[in-house]
Amino acid sequence: MNRRPEGPSHVSLFPIPPWELINKYTDSAVALGAAPPPPQIPSSTSYQTFGIQYNTDDPILRPLESFGFRRIYPQTCSRKAELKKLNFSILANYLDLLDIITRDPSSPKRKEKLDHIGQLFINMHHLLNEYRPHQARDLLREMLTYQVKIAGETVRLGEQYLARANETLSSAAQAISPDLPSASSAPVSFEDLGPELDALLSGIQADMKNNPPAANIKMCEDRVDLAIESSSPSSLSSENAADGQTDVALDPCVWSFLQQS
Repeated sequence: MNRRPEGPSHVSLFPIPPWELINKYTDSAVALGAAPPPPQIPSSTSYQTFGIQYNTDDPILRPLESFGFRRIYPQTCSRKAELKKLNFSILANYLDLLDIITRDPSSPKRKEKLDHIGQLFINMHHLLNEYRPHQARDLLREMLTYQVKIAGETVRLGEQYLARANETLSSAAQAISPDLPSASSAPVSFEDLGPELDALLSGIQADMKNNPPAANIKMCEDRVDLAIESSSPSSLSSENAADGQTDVALDPCVWSFLQQS
């Protein structure tokens, strides 16, 4: 007599992890080199999946005859025209099958007609699969086109930000030294701002490359504190407004240098 289980049996939705393998690859085992080595790369080009033998040298889409089915359409044909013919043949054979079932359901022609319809569907399915390489290439082309578009947009935004930065630097240079040429004639460099400001900005740039970010932030904070103790940048903004110039927000490090000089 079979005994019934005492409690409800639980079936996991996913397979159980291979703990007998996972436990062998702990951090300590890997550090000591006691973990099993990875499997060797197979030297054979053939493998078996679900009882079917495959070879890596075979074409992506194997011929229909290699699966044991008969090819109804010719090897070189118009796929569009052949798909229409196969579709029409399936509909015609389906109507014949309905007529056979209506007259005599036990007729041997019913099995023959079902096999014929199955052959038509297999040929249509294989003919559609011949479009898979073209579909994969078109999909890859669309993905690359999208990536190129995104990269172009990124470059365009970078150029806009660079133009804004150059415009801001040019405006700051005009506010500091009105005798400098305008931004439209040539880009502004550190040398155009004068020897003292050139030395300061070059030193800041060198510190940003050599020192960690925290040191740079601390250096700028100290200079901002010196600037706040002396005066505020609002006075320079009011002077620029009185002269008819636009209000330019200067960098705190630059402002502290101007207040110290």
